[in-house]
Amino acid sequence: MELFLAIESAHIENLVKRRKKIPNDVYGNMENLHRISCLEENWDGYGAKTIPEKVISKVRESLRSLNRKSCISPTARGSIQMEFENSCKDYLEFEFFEDKIVAYREVGIHEEEFEINIKNIPKYLDEFFELVDIKNRIRVVRTKRTIIRRLRSKTKRK
Repeated sequence: MELFLAIESAHIENLVKRRKKIPNDVYGNMENLHRISCLEENWDGYGAKTIPEKVISKVRESLRSLNRKSCISPTARGSIQMEFENSCKDYLEFEFFEDKIVAYREVGIHEEEFEINIKNIPKYLDEFFELVDIKNRIRVVRTKRTIIRRLRSKTKRK
């Protein structure tokens, strides 16, 4: 137990030293990932598997290429989910398994699920958050059109 605490302490010290180089959101995700990596068999009380080191490594690699806060959580299947939600309440999730990464996305009423390459995650995530900008621009244009139509109809009535 003492050896584990020494390793844990050394790991945290290392993270603190490097914290200046790591954005706060990513730092928090890395701390959470470290906690997940310490989970033992049956961590949820229902027979959940430990998270394989290969899965931890994939998530760590992905986190290093991201600069967004996400919700990271272990699953009973031995995978890790990384979840995102934009201001339009659209939802994006990446589930990391040993042999694949599955993306699940809900945008409005549309949903899709597919496998994704780890190298494409940052690009896909940027596109997901750019959707908010596009939706907001569309709303602005529609609002302007509505205002123009109302003004035109008022001037025609006079």
